[in-house]
Amino acid sequence: LEIISTVFLKTPAALNLQSHVQVYPNPASNLINVVLALQSQNELNGTLKITDSTGRIVYSASLTEKETMLSINTTEWASGFYYCIIQTNTHSWQEKIEIIH
Repeated sequence: LEIISTVFLKTPAALNLQSHVQVYPNPASNLINVVLALQSQNELNGTLKITDSTGRIVYSASLTEKETMLSINTTEWASGFYYCIIQTNTHSWQEKIEIIH
């Protein structure tokens, strides 16, 4: 018998970034919106990547503004699960997104 468990630890920095990121709708079909409200200069110069379930990057953008709203067309993506990953100088954040066509 093998017991496997996954533990996700949320640091105060990760919790802080989470309160300033919105990804919607989720699940989505044709479009997802990512809204960022970064709080400091240290959070700028980050990246936003969306990967499929195999880790292949399907979307990437640089984060250079304190407030950003991205509307991302998902019509060419296959139905399934994707991961929105945001990395800044001080934070890292990830959310699972489902695309349904």
